[in-house]
Amino acid sequence: MKKVLITAFEPFLDVATNSSYEALKAVPELIDDKQVIKEGLPVSYRRTPEELKQLIEKHRPDVVISLGQAAGRTKVNLERVAVNLMDANAADNDGLVLHDAVIAQDGPVGYFTKLPVRKMYDHAQELDLPIDFSLSAGGYICNLTMYTILALCETEYPDMIGGFIHVPLYDGQVEDTSKPSLPLNVITQCIMEMIRCL
Repeated sequence: MKKVLITAFEPFLDVATNSSYEALKAVPELIDDKQVIKEGLPVSYRRTPEELKQLIEKHRPDVVISLGQAAGRTKVNLERVAVNLMDANAADNDGLVLHDAVIAQDGPVGYFTKLPVRKMYDHAQELDLPIDFSLSAGGYICNLTMYTILALCETEYPDMIGGFIHVPLYDGQVEDTSKPSLPLNVITQCIMEMIRCL
């Protein structure tokens, strides 16, 4: 049985809930032949990488997928690239703002995802699910988390694969129905189907 560690983030900025975490809570702990381990992460430049490393060391998963919320997106996005950069105007939940900072001084400029994203995308198209590719996980904690996962795949856990998936706001988070969002059950279904592709 494959062991899949799925992480999602606590609420951040001025949003009371986080769509990635709300969807994660609804994902079952067993999907086909895959054991799903669900864990939360802080929105923190300083704390997130170390907590993620501890979770991987604790669970020793075959696969790590981190989920993050991306307001303004209309589909669930399979992130393809993480870059060695921390740069965002928003403060993290510790109040820290970073610009032009590297994640790893001696690390590569970037990493490509190790998830089978083409297979995931094709599977989503067959099921008519709102899933697409993305070439930027941003410069905030989501990108930091993705870079950390992929660096660990390269350096410490060569048999592990991992990557990042961004999800839109869910409909319960938006009062203005013209703002992009998806029903929470649709986001959850997308995540479950992506796990089935592993």
